Amino acid sequence: MFTGMLIGKMARIVESSDLTLLNRFGLILDETKNTLIMSEDSTRRLITIPKAVVKISIQDSGRGSPVLVRGLDILSRPEERIKG
Repeated sequence: MFTGMLIGKMARIVESSDLTLLNRFGLILDETKNTLIMSEDSTRRLITIPKAVVKISIQDSGRGSPVLVRGLDILSRPEERIKG
């Protein structure tokens, strides 16, 4: 399970039951209990992503390779997830 902070990380949606979200890529600007707010790299448009329907690949500067995170695994308030 991912326990780190998502805000400020680059992310790509690699799986989704909503096909319009697939392969979207950008910077995570905000996170709520149920959603992520991402600024799309190509258009700078803000998109709201429901966590329950996606799997995302996170570029973590501390690791060499991307981390895959299921939205269902982070379906909580970020402050609750981080403090464990």
